[in-house]
Amino acid sequence: MAVTNGYCTLVQLKSYIDQGGQVTLGSGDDTELDAAITSASRQIDAHCNRRFYLDGSVSARVFVAEVPSLLKVNDFSTTTGLILKTDTTGNGTFDRTWTTADYQCEPLNGVNEGLEGWPFWRIRAIDDESFPVDPTGRARVQVTAKWGWAAVPDAVFQACLVQSLANFKRKDAPFGVISFDEYGSVRTGPDIEKAAQSLLAPYRRGDIVRAV
Repeated sequence: MAVTNGYCTLVQLKSYIDQGGQVTLGSGDDTELDAAITSASRQIDAHCNRRFYLDGSVSARVFVAEVPSLLKVNDFSTTTGLILKTDTTGNGTFDRTWTTADYQCEPLNGVNEGLEGWPFWRIRAIDDESFPVDPTGRARVQVTAKWGWAAVPDAVFQACLVQSLANFKRKDAPFGVISFDEYGSVRTGPDIEKAAQSLLAPYRRGDIVRAV
């Protein structure tokens, strides 16, 4: 199977495994390695509550504004093609299109908590503008954007290598035991590897985007 929206390639994973000397690869391992990369990439998405690949085109999504001044959305990497609309009456029709002077995309300068290369994931209403907050939880903001990250962060790439190898090795781990050392058995687990978790910590999104 081919890798779908993976955060590393088959060639990169093979090089990583060869350098580590942890697994001897056969000529028929490519299909399982591809599957390991795809599953690792989706585990990373779930762990971080965001995904790091970029859509090929723009699409519209609707969001629930929880406060009038700030809207949290899914990640988008460019303002090209960005359209922001609101439902002013609560009837399900997005009848007002905002101008670029009405809002500000954040984080500014692509910097988030000291790390560069971030996409936008907040939209701030500026001047006298405000997002409609519906007491019933109706989604009254529509955003059209090209969703995702323009480039996979280095830490996500490294985490994908770590997790892909772990996924690949699980096929040889009866009852989760992959090896033994002086302390006993070394086991695989169902969750993402601790080394990968450490790499991904700065990219994990704690808030839940109320998107429909």
